Amino acid sequence: MVTATNYNAVIASGVTRIGCGKALGDAGILFCGDSNMCGDGGGVDTSLDRPSNDVFHWTKTSPYIDEIHRVNANSAPYLDHSLNSLKNEVGPDLPFLDRFGAERGDRRIVGLPAGDSGSGFSTAQWFSGQEMYALAVSLVNNFLAANVDNSIEAIVIELGANDVLDFTTAIWQGHLDNLITEFRSTAFTGNAAQPSFAAVPVVVIGLPPDWYTGVIARQEIQDVIEGTPNRFSKCGYASTAGLASQSGDSIHLSGASNRILGSTNMWTAFLAAETDT
Repeated sequence: MVTATNYNAVIASGVTRIGCGKALGDAGILFCGDSNMCGDGGGVDTSLDRPSNDVFHWTKTSPYIDEIHRVNANSAPYLDHSLNSLKNEVGPDLPFLDRFGAERGDRRIVGLPAGDSGSGFSTAQWFSGQEMYALAVSLVNNFLAANVDNSIEAIVIELGANDVLDFTTAIWQGHLDNLITEFRSTAFTGNAAQPSFAAVPVVVIGLPPDWYTGVIARQEIQDVIEGTPNRFSKCGYASTAGLASQSGDSIHLSGASNRILGSTNMWTAFLAAETDT
């Protein structure tokens, strides 16, 4: 049993399976987002935020080395997100990976973290060829090239907070929809196991309720996010209803909320997307 959380180290070791009965190909989960995906809202609890031995992450390398927040040591429960995310905090991605591993334990589960605090379409990072878009493409393509049996099992997107007032609602919806469309069509290079991405489940995450409730411009972006499954098949909405923000910081969900969001709400949204036609 390999216990390192750094997937690149596993590849270098030549290990192609973990444990008895584990499938040869590994399952990749792409996480795209801003500071909420990076976990800027709530602290890490080493007893709660510790994934199973079958949960790994892909370490980002040059030319994206400036985006690395923290490279996992064997016992560190963090994904590497962004140099801007300086707090030891948990995002919803780690709890989701852990739930995915618990429910789909026949494969190694590999998080592909493309999260950067402050990012959005207005920061010129998420359009084709730009920094975070290019990082997401690099992570997926390198993961798929590492093993012809690897596949991307979900794409998770948590964006919008940094774009309020920078676009009309219709234009922002167009940017989000184009990102999903490109991720499912032209962005990635497939492998033998996954030549097409047209049916990959996409999960979109809502904004923090404490932040958008009662503010029209923010509510409009939230409405676009929540309505995304009506515009796409194989798409689920991860509700943030009832989740609390960090004390004194309404734009970021708390660590406790992120654990619920990742392990329950995102998992429910993934299942809905997986079965949606």
